Amino acid sequence: MKEFRGILIYRFSKGMLDEVKIWNEALSEDKIKTDMKEPTAIESAKLTNEFTEKSPKILKEAAVNKKRIQEGKLPANLILSRDAGDSLPKFPKIKDCFGVSFGSFVEMPVERGIALLTGMQVVDVPSASGHLDVDYGIWAKIASKEIEKFDGLYIHIKGPDEPAHDGDFKKKKKIIQLIDKFFFAKLLSKIKLEDTIITVTADHSTPCSLKAHSADPVPILVCGGSIQADSTSCFSEKEAKKGSIGKLLGKDIMPLLVKFAKE
Repeated sequence: MKEFRGILIYRFSKGMLDEVKIWNEALSEDKIKTDMKEPTAIESAKLTNEFTEKSPKILKEAAVNKKRIQEGKLPANLILSRDAGDSLPKFPKIKDCFGVSFGSFVEMPVERGIALLTGMQVVDVPSASGHLDVDYGIWAKIASKEIEKFDGLYIHIKGPDEPAHDGDFKKKKKIIQLIDKFFFAKLLSKIKLEDTIITVTADHSTPCSLKAHSADPVPILVCGGSIQADSTSCFSEKEAKKGSIGKLLGKDIMPLLVKFAKE
């Protein structure tokens, strides 16, 4: 599976699009619905259904798809609409909340948007080459240099999520190994760990058995600075249960990291 992301815009004098329940992988058998009675919300649902239903026919005749088929590549076969809204959310700035400045480089537009909305400065990185051993090494080099300009860096690596959606646990494992070998190993060789706090975690779980996101807890690893190691021997869900951090909510991570950084 290969994904491309874009933005679908409807223009109304008054928008109610955020009230529309969006068609995504969890609702793949349903059409978009709305509980709202406002004409704009109803029209938004109708337009999105029509757009989604017509997209396979349009893509089938697209020149770029015909070229891909000739080259033996898979054609794009659907435009899936999800996550509707009619305004930007208002987020508190991370520096106002925690007194630290952050840079950010990420793979996906959602995470880029979160970074911008929370006042992080986006660090430009080269487009992906398609070779993870190369791309992760470049990211490690950029991270080691950019950390000198900020109090912290927010780095989001999409890699393992996509094969998990395909149920391909072997590829998911392989990508995690590549991240470890070409991102973390190279990053650790370029920084002074005693002067740096590194945190590794995930924004959600994507079990290969489900081929979808789940609400399962995710492991978190914190090291560097004056932090003393606990009894855990590796980074995994099972091993994390033995860790000294215990269970915590996402909102508790930043205060914990700021505390560690000050010690």
